[in-house]
Amino acid sequence: MNRLLASMIFSVGFGACVQAGAATVSQSFAEYTVTYDDATVLGSIDFFSSGSRFGFGWNLPASISVSGTSALVELPSFTVSANPGYTLTGSIGGYLDKLYFGELHTASTFAGIGGTLSLDGNTVVSFASPLTRTTLLSLPGLTAGYYSYAGSTDPGASFASFGVSDFALLIAATDYAAVSGLGQATLKVEFSAVPVPEPDQYALLLAGLCMMSLVARRRLSR
Repeated sequence: MNRLLASMIFSVGFGACVQAGAATVSQSFAEYTVTYDDATVLGSIDFFSSGSRFGFGWNLPASISVSGTSALVELPSFTVSANPGYTLTGSIGGYLDKLYFGELHTASTFAGIGGTLSLDGNTVVSFASPLTRTTLLSLPGLTAGYYSYAGSTDPGASFASFGVSDFALLIAATDYAAVSGLGQATLKVEFSAVPVPEPDQYALLLAGLCMMSLVARRRLSR
């Protein structure tokens, strides 16, 4: 596929992406609540955590596959909100891995991802990015590998919620080429949630700072 043509399909395709028939589902944990669209082909959601780092994701089914055509695949829109006593902070990461491709002779493929990121209910940025192409096999007349994506943003301050809407994956392949997750591709989102200090904790911290200041002054006066 001509790269210019692929780019045109990419930009027009995401502009035309509209989510319809969404079935909203909420899942709540001690630290946060995630609300997401459960009506896409991605199906069930998986959750994971490590320390103050949390995340969730989906496996892309083998039905997400093209050969000799293109497809705009609707991905689940979602919103993550901090629960009372917690706040969201640090970087927000998004990852897509192991979307395989195969190309015979002069055939070609393309893959990209796009959506709109919001922070505390306000749109931060609309994004559309080609996936990174990694070649695993290159032989005369045959090229194979996979597409992946890794992106992150750091708001620079704590926030109460974030979300992604109009979320979509564009895949395209000419004749004698194919793009497929083969049931192994994954889409993941990661973020951090930390406790908000209670007023009495602030009071103890202030008292400790005052005591340290008093001790330092006494030492200087001796």
